[in-house]
Amino acid sequence: MQDRLDHERHGRLARLDHLTLKLKYLERVCFVNAEKLHASYHVHSLYSALQALHATLFDAEVAHDAARSPAFAAQWQLLHKLALGDEVIKATLDTVPEHVQQQGVATFPELHWRFAHVVAPEVRRAAMLPTEAKAKACVPPSTRWPKRYASVGQGALPPVGLVSYTISKVLSSVMVAKPPALYKESDVNSVLARVEYHLQREDLEAAARELNVLRGWPREIAKGWLDEARRHLEVKMAVDVMQTHVGLMSLGAV
Repeated sequence: MQDRLDHERHGRLARLDHLTLKLKYLERVCFVNAEKLHASYHVHSLYSALQALHATLFDAEVAHDAARSPAFAAQWQLLHKLALGDEVIKATLDTVPEHVQQQGVATFPELHWRFAHVVAPEVRRAAMLPTEAKAKACVPPSTRWPKRYASVGQGALPPVGLVSYTISKVLSSVMVAKPPALYKESDVNSVLARVEYHLQREDLEAAARELNVLRGWPREIAKGWLDEARRHLEVKMAVDVMQTHVGLMSLGAV
């Protein structure tokens, strides 16, 4: 009888030990599952924040200057909070200058619109102006200039008089803009056509590279737009790097 009781007792203890092992295994599975759920939520949050920022930069429905609003700074701060010790995300966020993080950047649709309706016409007009030496020798300088020169060229005024400006305006009005294409010529009209060609394909980097070849007053007129395009490209590059990193995180590669 005693042997039978001892046997039953050992059997029950063995079952209890086995049950304890199962509970520990279940606890471990729950812990790992919670970690994976947390990581998945973190990746999803980062992805959603990056998608929102990308939409702010490229969505045609975003109003002009929307990317400059406090919403842009708030989105950037949200990414800082979601980094959670991720050195790649943190380092990428820090590559963007502080003032750009606070002020935001122009959206791509805004840059495209400004080029087509403001920059390109003014650059064509500036291309018709005489050189600085000719202007100073032939026409007395005038201080009364259209305000758009200050807004587009960041305050740069062509060193020519009102007569020269009027002539350039008339000539630029009869100049036929070339349709967007990859022309081989290096004249201003061909450069502007190449820029528009790249912008229609949402290739801002190539467009900025083309516009950067301008010299003289056409370049001064385009300087403000080029600065805005560079800031936009800095943010876009940072967003692309973070999106690639988040994609690798979702695959468990990092």
